[in-house]
Formats: sequence, structure tokens, C-alpha cells
Amino acid sequence: ECDPGVGVDRFFHALYTERDSRMVMLLGTACSEVTESIAKIVPYWNIVQVSFGSTSPALSDRSEFPLFCRTVAPDSSHNPARIAFI
Repeated sequence: ECDPGVGVDRFFHALYTERDSRMVMLLGTACSEVTESIAKIVPYWNIVQVSFGSTSPALSDRSEFPLFCRTVAPDSSHNPARIAFI
């Protein structure tokens, strides 16, 4: 689901159900809305978040999302090519 509330709920569930292990990285999510919500809270646990599908340019702000990384380019990087086609 691409619902920030559901995403945060599942993050907390994963964080607190396994008490014998420590989460050091979170792989996902695929949609930017959920990613932004989770990326704002993972620094409190020093967890690195890696996304393969979140393309929101807002996620490039390292001051707001210091532990967020992605394997896909933000939407804004495609703009020069789009303009060239026009």
C-alpha cells in the first residue's frame, strides 16, 4: 500500500517485534509518500534507508533526510531530457 500511515505502522511493528536483533538498514519503500514519512523518523534509531523506487526530488535534501539513499534517479534529473524533446 502506498499509505504513509500504514508504512510507519509496519516500520514500528518490524522495529519492535524482533527484540533480539537490531535493525541497521531498511530496504524500501517503493513510493515517495511512504518513503518521506519513514525517512523523517529513521535517524532517531540511526537506521539507513535505501529505496529502489522513490523518485521524489524532495528526498534529495540531505539536511532533512540524512540517512536516506536511493538506487533510482529523482524525477528532477529527467527534466533536461524532457525539455530537449520539446
